Amino acid sequence: MAPVTLLMLAFLQPPADPMKEASAHLDAGRYAEAVAVLKAYVEKNPESVAGHFNLALSQSLAGNDEAAIEGFRKVLALEPGLFEAQLNLGQSLVQAGRFEEAREPLEAAAKTKPEDARVAYLQARALLGLEKWREGAALLARAAELDPENRDRRLELAETYERAGMRAEARGAWEKVVEVPAARERLALMLLDEGELEAAIGHLELVMKQQPTPAAAYALATAYLRDQRPEKSIPLAQAIVQHEPENLEARMFLGRLLRDQKQYGPAAREFQAAVKIKGDSLEAWSEFTAALVLLQQHEAALAALERVRALGGENAAYHYLRATMLDARKEHKPALESYQKFLAMSEGKNPDEEFKARQRVRMLERMTRR
Repeated sequence: MAPVTLLMLAFLQPPADPMKEASAHLDAGRYAEAVAVLKAYVEKNPESVAGHFNLALSQSLAGNDEAAIEGFRKVLALEPGLFEAQLNLGQSLVQAGRFEEAREPLEAAAKTKPEDARVAYLQARALLGLEKWREGAALLARAAELDPENRDRRLELAETYERAGMRAEARGAWEKVVEVPAARERLALMLLDEGELEAAIGHLELVMKQQPTPAAAYALATAYLRDQRPEKSIPLAQAIVQHEPENLEARMFLGRLLRDQKQYGPAAREFQAAVKIKGDSLEAWSEFTAALVLLQQHEAALAALERVRALGGENAAYHYLRATMLDARKEHKPALESYQKFLAMSEGKNPDEEFKARQRVRMLERMTRR
C-alpha cells in the first residue's frame, strides 16, 4: 500500500514553479540546468518577457553569447526600450567581440539612464574594442566618475590612457591609485622614462617593501644606475638572477654592472651563464669575449671570438679584439692583418682604438719585415 499512497500524494502536490526552479539553478551556478528549464517554459509561454529575459541571462552566464544575443533581441521585440535588455544585449555583444553592433543598444540604454556607470563602462569597452582609444578613454573616465569606489575601473582607465598615448592623463590616473603596488610601479616607470629619478626611486623603494617582484627590482636597479649609484644596483640585479637564473636579460644586466665596476671575473661568469642560456646570442658571446679579454684569458677569448664570427659578428670590433689578443700572444703577422682589417672597417667610428691600431700597425710592419 505504501507505494500507492506516495504516488497519490505526489499527484496532490502543486506543480513546481519553473521560474523559481530556474532561479535556484542560477543561484547554485547550474546554468545549463537553468537554460533547460527556461527553454521548456518559453516554448509554452512564447510571449513571456520575463521567461525570455531569464533564458537569455542564463545563456549569457553559461557562456553562450550568441544564444544570449538572440534571446535579448527577442525580449526587446516583445518589449521595446526595456533598459535591462538593452544593457545585457550590449554586454553580450561586447563579450562576443561584436563591438560595432554593441553601440546601438548601449546608446539606447544611455538615453534611458545617462547616470548608469555600467552603461558608460560597456560603451567604453565597445569603443576600445574598435581601437578608438581616446573616445573609449573618455567614456571609461565617465564610468569611473559615476562609480568612484570601483578601483578596477580606475586602474583600467590609467592603462587605457597609456594605450591612447595620453601620458599626462595616464600619470594623473596612476597617481590616484598608488595604494595598489602594481600601479605605483607603473607610475615609477613613467617617472623613470621622464628622467625624474628621485621620485621614481622613492616609489620603487616603497614597492619593494610592499610587494617585491623581479620587475620592480630591475626597474629600481636601473634607476639607481642612472642616478650614479651602481653599488645599490648590483645587489638588486644579483637577487633577480638568484630568483630567475634562466633570465637572459637579467644575466646580461648584472654582467655589465659588474664589468663597469671592474669586477671582471664575476662579470665573465654572468656572461658565460648567458651564453649557456642562449647559445646563439651574438650579444652575449660578444660580452663574454670582451670579459675574457679584460681577464687576459687570450686562448679562451679567441675561441669565444670565433663563436662571435660564426654568429655573424665579424665587424670592426671583432677584428680589433682579435688583433689585440694575437698581438698579446706575439703572433705578429696575423695580428697585423687583423689591425688592418679593423682600420678598413672602422672608418673613423672608433677614434681611440684607431689611433692605437695605427701605432701598432707601424710597429708590427717593421717587426714583420725583419
